[in-house]
Amino acid sequence: MNKNFHRKLYLLTISVIIVLLVPNVFRQGLFMDGLQYACVSKNFANGKGSFWFPYISQSWWYYDNWFLEHPPLFYFLESFFFKIFGAVFYTEKLFCLTLAFLNAFIINSIWSITAKKFNFDLKSGWLAILFWIIIPINFWAYQNNAIETLVTTFVLLAILFSLNALFNNKYSVVYLILAGIAIFLATLSKGIPGLFPLSIIPLYFLFFKSQSIYKTSLYFLLVLSIPILIYSCLILFVPAAKESLLFYWKYRLLHRIANPPEGEYRLFTLVGLFQELIPLFVVGIIIYLGKRKSTWSINNNNKVFWFFICVGLSGVLPLMVTLVQKKFYFVPALPLFAIALTSLLSIRIQSFLDKLKENKSTSKFIFVMSLTIIIGTLLFSWLNFGGYCRDELAQREVNSMGKMISNETKVSVESKSFYEDWSLQFYLLRNFDVSIEPLDKPRKYFITTTTIPDTTVWTQIKLPTKKYSLYKLK
Repeated sequence: MNKNFHRKLYLLTISVIIVLLVPNVFRQGLFMDGLQYACVSKNFANGKGSFWFPYISQSWWYYDNWFLEHPPLFYFLESFFFKIFGAVFYTEKLFCLTLAFLNAFIINSIWSITAKKFNFDLKSGWLAILFWIIIPINFWAYQNNAIETLVTTFVLLAILFSLNALFNNKYSVVYLILAGIAIFLATLSKGIPGLFPLSIIPLYFLFFKSQSIYKTSLYFLLVLSIPILIYSCLILFVPAAKESLLFYWKYRLLHRIANPPEGEYRLFTLVGLFQELIPLFVVGIIIYLGKRKSTWSINNNNKVFWFFICVGLSGVLPLMVTLVQKKFYFVPALPLFAIALTSLLSIRIQSFLDKLKENKSTSKFIFVMSLTIIIGTLLFSWLNFGGYCRDELAQREVNSMGKMISNETKVSVESKSFYEDWSLQFYLLRNFDVSIEPLDKPRKYFITTTTIPDTTVWTQIKLPTKKYSLYKLK
């Protein structure tokens, strides 16, 4: 197929990525977890905390103010964006936008080597990227600074290196070592979930049996040994790494099994996956029904399809071990389902695209439409620059109070339960470096929603706020 036509399809896919992600980049607001990570990354950029002991605030109640909810690589890498762009509201979102385009590139690379191996259309990588980005929870994760966006990068690199080792005997040991390093980096971003690319080697043997079980075992053990070796060296020779990693293992990972459920039932993740893949099912059905009479390649298409489906499921099913389940946890596995569907449908749409490319007006229309979408999205983003995409009331009130208290490092709040008003706490930290503490440790300023403090001690500061009231010591 004409290379220029394929470039227009890639441009169309880029326009979809831009319309889904860019408007959000330049509007304010993040979900709570992403806001936490931004606070930690900003602190890292400002020299607060260390790699193994990231710092969140002076009043954080857990483990001496260190933020050890996850291994630290995500905050460390995001901190470079804070060093470059400063603490403007879009810094963390630019980081995730960069990861989105990087991950799209790696998905295309995985498709390229897969297509060469199994004689698919080499230039159909745009379709895999398109299937991937339109999954709702996927683009939501990139809009909201989820750690899974970085885990996806290392997971995809591990898969790319593993496939290179499996498809080509040349440099296979080098590729396997690189795959092991990528898996280590994935686990250093989010822990155990980053291990699932290990499944690709035994699954490849089960589906294609292109090498002996002995060689498959050696490949698997070599990849597995790399993260084990690196973690062993860290624990043995880096005391800070040992303390940090053991805390994560003991107090986060093992305790998570006993945590209260955040999903309604054990199969919450699997049902959630089905719901999120509905856009892919719809597109797949349309393509299938539209090309009913086309030929169907039974062997390669089906085997490759189920191979990638199973690799993807290996990153989803283990998440159901606990009842602490959220849909965005399986974001790193979603590219595998997009690649799987592409392997099944690329041949079916090839003849249709061959006809389209012969029509110059259609090709021109795709190009013009793509540019229109990109320009329109950028214009919309510019016109809405600095607006709000969530938590508008909380942010407006925090910004109003923050201008009065920005010279302080701590303020009081009415109760310990009020401390868990996460929007208030983390927007104050993110935008003003102000921590909150319960009133039993009175500070110069006091924030409340219901309590009217002793007016002989406190003076209310008149602000245009509806939810929060700000008082100052007389």
